[in-house]
Amino acid sequence: MKESKIRLIFYVFGILAAVFLSVHLFMLFANTMSFVTRTSSSTISLELKNIYYKISLLLLLFFAYSHGTLGIRRTFYNFYKKKIGKAVIILLWLTLVPLVYFALLS
Repeated sequence: MKESKIRLIFYVFGILAAVFLSVHLFMLFANTMSFVTRTSSSTISLELKNIYYKISLLLLLFFAYSHGTLGIRRTFYNFYKKKIGKAVIILLWLTLVPLVYFALLS
């Protein structure tokens, strides 16, 4: 894939991560609960029963992780050999699988 296309994907994922982060922060702070109540396990489990909020959190995880991984890839591409960068990116993407798996279990 061309570097210009990867850069465009990097920017789009960064913008989408910012959008889903703003949704998350809005859901977190758009109520009158205190911080202790808002971050209690019972409130969090109640919020995660909302499937749309859970999907938005998974999309936030995906876009933020992808944006960060593409940034790390670019750093390795600039300063190290391409093969090392590809191996690191593959390892980073493999760590995303358990994150999504455990997020879906909750």
